[in-house]
Amino acid sequence: MRQEIEMYKELNKHLHQEMLQMFSATTTMLKEQNDFLLADAAPMEDIKELSANICMMATIQKAYSDSEDGPSYDSAFISKV
Repeated sequence: MRQEIEMYKELNKHLHQEMLQMFSATTTMLKEQNDFLLADAAPMEDIKELSANICMMATIQKAYSDSEDGPSYDSAFISKV
């Protein structure tokens, strides 16, 4: 009986060490991932700003253009100025 108890204690100790190693490796990996995300934070802001500019330009552009129509100018308004 004592021998079985010692065997279980040794097994428990071994499993505990393995769990600590796995936890340590996971913590290190998460820290590296967070560092990577922080390093990319500035370029992501630039990408968001660029994306917003592109969306704004797309809404400003004429939605439908007929190839037969040339550019249109308000010549009456221009002549008054």
